[in-house]
Amino acid sequence: MRTAALLAACLLMLNCPGIVVSAAPPSAVQEDLLAPAQRLADAARVLSLPSDVLPHSALGVEYVLGALNTGAGASDAGVAQAALSALARITDEQPPGADGSSPALVIAALEGGAMGAVAAALRQHGNHRGVAGAACAAVYALGRHTAAYESAGTAGVMELVHGALVQHASDGEVVAMCSHALMHLGIDAGHKARFGELAGAPATLLGALRTHSDNMRVARCVCGALNNCAAGHSGNKAAVVAAGGLEAVTQTLLAHRRDANVAEQACGALAVLAMTEGASQRAMKAGSIESVVAVLEAHSGQRRPKQSTGRAPLAPSARVVASCARAVASIAWADADAQRLARDVLAPEALRAAQSAFSEDPHVQKWTAKALEKVSDPVIESFFEGMMSNDMQTKAKRGEL
Repeated sequence: MRTAALLAACLLMLNCPGIVVSAAPPSAVQEDLLAPAQRLADAARVLSLPSDVLPHSALGVEYVLGALNTGAGASDAGVAQAALSALARITDEQPPGADGSSPALVIAALEGGAMGAVAAALRQHGNHRGVAGAACAAVYALGRHTAAYESAGTAGVMELVHGALVQHASDGEVVAMCSHALMHLGIDAGHKARFGELAGAPATLLGALRTHSDNMRVARCVCGALNNCAAGHSGNKAAVVAAGGLEAVTQTLLAHRRDANVAEQACGALAVLAMTEGASQRAMKAGSIESVVAVLEAHSGQRRPKQSTGRAPLAPSARVVASCARAVASIAWADADAQRLARDVLAPEALRAAQSAFSEDPHVQKWTAKALEKVSDPVIESFFEGMMSNDMQTKAKRGEL
């Protein structure tokens, strides 16, 4: 127990920049880590390498994975939490390249069995909130890389993360970290299928939204997880909609509409879920169209004449506006009732104003055009086009064109 506490303390130092402990030469360190417990103290001293050295070293990854794989790491939750936190911090500093490639340090971690080690820690200590949170942070950091998907699937990481989410459903911090991990794993087609096979997975995420309705981080991560796990998978879309996904996400959007990150993810989730049979009618009953248009106006710098919120206007956000326009287009895609409702709440006017406000942003232009194609009144559009055409003809006659 004393050795385990020492190893945990040294791993904690690894996670705290500014704490410097002189390190022994790295030779035979891995052997020490896998040696009997009485030799772990020597290994622990090496694990306390300064933060500006260890995070950027493949050897540092070996130390951390070695600690997870020792008897102490397997039996002591404190050691496991410290090692997982170190793994998350090291790999979080290594994002994918612009071409999607993974840095050598991440490859070293994955080839060293990082996902398997994370899975083992969750199996052994999943009831420990610190281990669950740190493990999900490591899954998020590694899960940004496509190279991680195969080993994560083999180790059953998605199932374990979902299990941790269920077990710690009342803990907002752990729920957010688990959802963040699912959000990144859900990009992968194989993990979308795994999500669909998890009994009650949509209900678990939607329950988290309702339980932690005032937690913006939970709102962002759960909506992101729903978005990614459902996108491109008709079965998952239908399951989330059937579990009340449109209603829950709309309520989340209303509660956190001023937060750009939540608004972007919530509207993205609505856009995905709305492309399900019968979903447009449910979205209308939930007030999704009115909510999305209000968010669109707020995040594109628009304010209706009679609006008086008493709050400072929000900074315009092209990401939110594009996500809102996509949601409007999806909800109104093939439903005449939804298209009429969108016109009733002045969606075309809001979309045109957004087009003008973000005239240089290709994503805003793409999705506002698609949304306008679905919600604009063809008679009115024809009238306006005729007016523009007549105006251009008049100017041409005057030599102004």
